[in-house]
Amino acid sequence: MPYIFEQNGSFRDRDGRLYLSATEATSASPEFDGQINSPESPHIIKFFSDNYMPIIKMAGINQSDARILEIGAGLGALAYGTLSTFTPLSYVATDIFPILIDEMSNNLSKWSRSETCAALLDPNDRLSFEFNYFNIIQSHSVFHHVADYRTAIANLFDRLRTPGVLIIAEPSADGYALLCMLVRSMQLHNIYAPEKFSELYLNTLKKLVNNLADRLSHANDVNYLRKYGHGDKHIFSVYDLVDLACSLKARLHIQREHRSFFGGTRFQLTSRSANELDIRLTEELIRNLEPVGVQNAVFNDMRIIAAFIKS
Repeated sequence: MPYIFEQNGSFRDRDGRLYLSATEATSASPEFDGQINSPESPHIIKFFSDNYMPIIKMAGINQSDARILEIGAGLGALAYGTLSTFTPLSYVATDIFPILIDEMSNNLSKWSRSETCAALLDPNDRLSFEFNYFNIIQSHSVFHHVADYRTAIANLFDRLRTPGVLIIAEPSADGYALLCMLVRSMQLHNIYAPEKFSELYLNTLKKLVNNLADRLSHANDVNYLRKYGHGDKHIFSVYDLVDLACSLKARLHIQREHRSFFGGTRFQLTSRSANELDIRLTEELIRNLEPVGVQNAVFNDMRIIAAFIKS
């Protein structure tokens, strides 16, 4: 456990686990699909180095004094990418699922010489850790699951020290709009799609498209969105992020992930055991369907990375 927390008692120790919010341990299990494999991937090191590390430097944070809190750490991919890139003073990985906290507790110490620990934290709940300790709060694909994400982010941002930064990577409204149009055009014109592409997008996207308008029309109705449990609730537009940054009085930086729409698709297909022929056919399909210039679009990889900087 980081020495600072041993001294000030920010952690609550219960049932052999550490807690950083008022949450109760859930008996539910996380829902993993085929895209989640071992966290120890060279891809995530490059992802962190290309996308998060420049933001940390931009925020003016001394790397040797970096005190990082991760929200929704899962199996630890982002933690692995971070701790493989540099050695912060401390790293605390959190999640709402005890099974993941137990896994993270085993992994963190072997990944870094930093002071590390794993703790339960639900960003929906009252936070119990101290103000002004962490100067980096980061997450990946977490806040689109949080019904009242604006309040959750505001509470976390409020606890950042100065200078500090809160970094999120979330589904992009622009990217999903592009994908929905592509899939709709394929359906309307009976365009052949490779089997794995159909499995990944044509079939699973039907549910997303059917529910998307419903969720967007209730985007500010927290009680309504809670009926989706731990599932997806939001996709984020630039407007959403600008509006949130204004309310936080934060400096906003939006980062493009340096990967094309097909680059993201290749990753998804590969993680679902697609063969190379299916991958090549999918690449050709997308290149034929995408309008000229779309590869240069800002958020065509389905993800938007945003940093709220406290300075």
